[in-house]
Amino acid sequence: MTPSDDLQTYNPIAQTLHWLIGGLVLCLILAGLILHYDLLPKPESHVLRTVHIGVGLTVLVLMVLRLGLRLRTPPPALPAAIPPVERLAARAGHAAMYAMVIAMPVFGVIFMQAHGREVSWFGLLTLPALVGEDKPESHLFAAFHFWGGWILLALIVVHLSALVWHRRQGIWLLPRMWPGSKPPLPSPGNLRRDRG
Repeated sequence: MTPSDDLQTYNPIAQTLHWLIGGLVLCLILAGLILHYDLLPKPESHVLRTVHIGVGLTVLVLMVLRLGLRLRTPPPALPAAIPPVERLAARAGHAAMYAMVIAMPVFGVIFMQAHGREVSWFGLLTLPALVGEDKPESHLFAAFHFWGGWILLALIVVHLSALVWHRRQGIWLLPRMWPGSKPPLPSPGNLRRDRG
């Protein structure tokens, strides 16, 4: 049996949320850097900020849904060939990414509200104020939001690096999360071994 023969896949909802949230998070990080370094003229910057906030709040909702799904439906087991220390690292990495993706919109909302600005979802729904205007608090959460983006990007790089590392070890984990993928069927040789 090859190291990936016992591969199990995530359910389709988890797969869809994974790729949707991942793509949106990468776009948010890029937009955040553009906004932080004032790389756009004011009118375009205002539009990008509105979109950035709206998408960030959408990601927060999607991430809460994903967390609920994960708690209700545990993820599939990793292949048996992966050592315990790597399993522990995978759990820690996923927990850190979940925490950061949920924390980042919260940091952003507090940063904006403490700066004295209303926060709305694409200009359609205004969030209730979590904090009052407080410039020192605004600066603090602006720093959390900025550096949190870099931490999240580093976690994504580690996540992708682990995927490549395991591939080099002969364990191809991408099908676990690829939409439409199904667990491999056991080969006749494996069936005979299982029955024996």
